[in-house]
Amino acid sequence: LIGTVPPRRRPVTINPRRNDWRLDQCDRRSEKITVTIPPTGTAPKADVYLLADTTGSMVPVIDAVKAGADAILNDPALAAFDVAWGVGNYRDFTVPAPNSYAFQHQLAPTTSTAAASGAISTWNADEGGDTPEGQLYALQELATNTSIGWRTDSKRIIVWFGDTPGHDPICTDLTGLPAAITEATATAALTGANITVVAVSTTTGVADALDGDPNSGSFDYPTCAANGTAGQATRITAATGGEHRTGVDPGSIVSTLSDLIADAVQSRDEAAGRVRQALRSGAALNKFAAFIAAQGGDARTVENW
Repeated sequence: LIGTVPPRRRPVTINPRRNDWRLDQCDRRSEKITVTIPPTGTAPKADVYLLADTTGSMVPVIDAVKAGADAILNDPALAAFDVAWGVGNYRDFTVPAPNSYAFQHQLAPTTSTAAASGAISTWNADEGGDTPEGQLYALQELATNTSIGWRTDSKRIIVWFGDTPGHDPICTDLTGLPAAITEATATAALTGANITVVAVSTTTGVADALDGDPNSGSFDYPTCAANGTAGQATRITAATGGEHRTGVDPGSIVSTLSDLIADAVQSRDEAAGRVRQALRSGAALNKFAAFIAAQGGDARTVENW
């Protein structure tokens, strides 16, 4: 039988491999131990979901993103990564009037840039109603709805852009969900799903855009008293390890989105997180625990690293 022999993987190493210490009672000593996990040879995966406010005030921004979609999707800075693109947009309740939908999930993450470009090309800025919009519903759906289609082994990134804050709360009579949606519930859902959110506040709407006062100009939810707080985007991005860019005009939206996406995909914090995950679950953890035990220490402490 002739077959393909897989290449031999380089082993996980620990340096120093051994230390013999003799300590008197109450003595303490510390030492740096380096665990090296060799590369797997596969490109790191990232799922990037483009989430746009497509209400009426966003016309010039949406037009600019549609025109520059290919530049965003084919950014050379992402060439070393296995990037899948998801696409969706939000408007607001109430549905069907004055809005056709609150959140429209258009495309599950796919490596087909043609499919992503096609989904973006269908965006049409219209409707909206009162000042705040339905983004908290969209964000929570992206974190909790299994039909979104996130890949299980990818870094998850939402790229959210708009020009007004979001209704807070969004009550159950609007969503049909068992509990109201708030900034707190959306943030908890995002962090629980290990999603990084990056946000762009554009200049086409209210002052402070995504960070504006969500109670000001809110009148479309008669059964749901407004009770939000300004600063939503800054808090959500901070809680999820992302970034919020402000004051972005239609002329700079494409370059801003490209920069944010590249930074999020290439994040050093994510690399560190993958090392920690490998140490917790793989051969490196076992070797490290064995090393601690060999020195007379308690290997159970490694489980809390």
